[in-house]
Amino acid sequence: MTEADLDRRVWMPLIFGWITAREVYGAIIAHNVAEYWKLWLRTGRTPCHGAPADLQITMKPENFHKLVSKMTPPPLLMLTGQMKIKGFGAMGTFAKLFPEPKPDQRIDPSAL
Repeated sequence: MTEADLDRRVWMPLIFGWITAREVYGAIIAHNVAEYWKLWLRTGRTPCHGAPADLQITMKPENFHKLVSKMTPPPLLMLTGQMKIKGFGAMGTFAKLFPEPKPDQRIDPSAL
C-alpha cells in the first residue's frame, strides 16, 4: 500500500468508527501479539521460534467472524470449504488449548 492508501479513512466495525487504514493494521498487529501472549500465559510455555506449525487454519476474515461469533459451527465451515485445515491430527490439541476459558483460568500444558 502507498502512504496515501494507508492514510485513507476506513470503517472499523469493532470500534464503530472511522480510522485510517494504517491504524487498522496497527490494531491487527496488536491483537495478534496479545493473543500470542495470552497463549504463553495460559500454558506457561515460552515460544518455540522457528519450529514448524503443527496446525494451520486458513479462512477469510468474514468466515473467522462467523466462527468466533458462533454463527456457524467449525465442522460446517470445514465441510463447505470456508475453513481449510492443514495438520488435522493436531486439532485435538488445538481444542484443548483454546476452550472457552474463564478470564483467570490457567491451562496446564502437561495435561495436553
